[in-house]
Amino acid sequence: MLLESHDLKINVKTTLILDLIQRKKISLTVLILNRNFIMAFKVIQNTKINTQVFTFSSPETVIYPVAPLVSAKFYKPNGVLTLKIRATLYMNSEIPDAPIVETPTENGTVLTMNYDYDFSEETPETCDVWYVEVDYTSDTVGNITNVMSYMVNLDPETSRGTNTEVIP
Repeated sequence: MLLESHDLKINVKTTLILDLIQRKKISLTVLILNRNFIMAFKVIQNTKINTQVFTFSSPETVIYPVAPLVSAKFYKPNGVLTLKIRATLYMNSEIPDAPIVETPTENGTVLTMNYDYDFSEETPETCDVWYVEVDYTSDTVGNITNVMSYMVNLDPETSRGTNTEVIP
């Protein structure tokens, strides 16, 4: 799908390219071109990695939702500086839907990643573990020093986040 818009008054051209969006396995590439800013991200993988439900050994010590476990590191595929973000998400095993990866937002040196899903307000007995891998690039990607990652409830009463330093 290609969406193009022009605003002659401010002379901005924006193009979105969406490769594939599926509820269960999101494979998404977004490229936003604008006179002042270019940004692209691709969900490489969004996969449940456990074959049996995961049970915390001491559930009374778990604050739910569990904050994402995230790593972030720069690399240069085809010579393009790219930030590789890997997240492990613990989600209620009674809700089988994959998390939705929102378009990242860059603000100065911080990139914010939101992982949306519908979770209960009570700590679940068991969880599924999801692995999400994202490649992100922009004209200013080299300025990013931290990635803020949030589990966001689709019923937005509760969310939980993690601050991860980027490895150069």
